[in-house]
Amino acid sequence: MARITDDEIRILNQKISKIYEELWEETGDELFRISYEKTMRCGEVVKGKDGKGKHYNCHDPFCLRCNRRKKNENRKKTEYVLQNAKRKGMKYIHVILTKSNKETNELNVTEKAEEMKNEVFEFIEEMKKIDKKINVIASEEIEVKSGKFNIHWHFVMQINKRLSQKAIKELWGRISDGIAVFGKNKIKDEWQEKTMAYYISKEKTDFRKKDDENDLKLKIRTLLEFYKGKKAKNGKWTGRQTLFFKGERFEKAIKDYNNPKIEVKENEKIEEMKEQIEQLKKQ
Repeated sequence: MARITDDEIRILNQKISKIYEELWEETGDELFRISYEKTMRCGEVVKGKDGKGKHYNCHDPFCLRCNRRKKNENRKKTEYVLQNAKRKGMKYIHVILTKSNKETNELNVTEKAEEMKNEVFEFIEEMKKIDKKINVIASEEIEVKSGKFNIHWHFVMQINKRLSQKAIKELWGRISDGIAVFGKNKIKDEWQEKTMAYYISKEKTDFRKKDDENDLKLKIRTLLEFYKGKKAKNGKWTGRQTLFFKGERFEKAIKDYNNPKIEVKENEKIEEMKEQIEQLKKQ
């Protein structure tokens, strides 16, 4: 599939801005007006404090341009963690945790999403009791199709090779009365690491899909404030966290990714110690 260009993203983003404009006119909600104005401007070159031109980023939850940038960053993070937290005697599995969506609608979807998030974290804690060395990358996703909401979570888990799929299914079913669907059982090569990282890093709005406009509008109307998170005292929204790294090895790997200078210093210390040991040997 050909790579989408910035110009194409800008054109597609006008569709999102148009939906915001319609929702603002229909509801009079200032939140939609602000999102409309921000997404219309996203990508514009503006002058910074240093006098140099730079692109304006709106950071709106449904902006296609900002979604793509966030997706790429999350993909890089996930690949780094998978590549730098390998462990003998462990295997990777991709699991999708789902529940029935029959009772979920636009009036209670945020409540149901919060409920499932609590169950997901309870599931992780219970998994740790079974395998204390477990590591997890978890990503929340809410899709809308034909007016129906589908709340689910993508998991990449590094677990003991002896831990069975049956045990995982039974545990999730016991906690949530939901279903666990399994993808690839283990990573064999770098390509599968990239594939798993892709599934974990999906956007809230996928520019490659031809979403039904009514579904997209319903999703934006219902979930905009939910994804914006809480409003801080300075007037900025905190943003809802949807990607989590749990477990000793994954948490260390993401810390190294976020603080590369610390990792370099640690490597320098190790090299310095090696040199000192060699000098002592010679003496």
